[in-house]
Amino acid sequence: MKIYLHERGIICTGKAWQVRRLLKQYTANYTYVKEWIEDGKSQQIKVQSLKNHPFEKKT
Repeated sequence: MKIYLHERGIICTGKAWQVRRLLKQYTANYTYVKEWIEDGKSQQIKVQSLKNHPFEKKT
């Protein structure tokens, strides 16, 4: 299970049941994804940039 915390969102990878369990756990603490990202920044969790990300839109 991996969690990628970005400036514009969150990407969770893993088995479907792992992702569902993780999201249920985080809904107890956070209402919005924005809150999750801000809390990650305050806890010194590495927030990755979306530059050169495989899901980034090509311009």
